[in-house]
Formats: sequence, structure tokens, C-alpha cells
Amino acid sequence: MRDDRFNYWRQRRQEKEAEVFAAYLLIPEDKLNEKLREEWVGEPPDPIPELAEEFQVSENFMRKRLKFKGNNQ
Repeated sequence: MRDDRFNYWRQRRQEKEAEVFAAYLLIPEDKLNEKLREEWVGEPPDPIPELAEEFQVSENFMRKRLKFKGNNQ
């Protein structure tokens, strides 16, 4: 039972690391920063759909990438 829990948490950690890696691979920091400096990003409506389209990722994935960025500042 204890090994099962350990394996579960180890797998979850590996999945999270893979997700972060993919986010930075698909949406590089320099390109994201460049887009975030553009004036339209801070204006309504929500910029997530356009950013997601720009980087050809899902809106959910873009939200996660921005969350990762926020955690690293």
C-alpha cells in the first residue's frame, strides 16, 4: 500500500514536470514575453483565446503556461 502511494506521487510529479517542459517548449519564454508586452493583451476582452491561437495551443494549456510563468517571477 505504501509503495502504491509513493509510486502514485512519483508519477504525478513526473507528469507535472513533463507538462511544464511541454509548456516551455511550445510557448518559449522570450516569445511569450514579446506577446505580453503588446498593448492589446491588457485590454478586454480576455486575451487567452488569441494567445492560444497565436501559439497553436488550447486555451486551457495557455492558462497553465501563464500560471507557470507567474510562479517563476
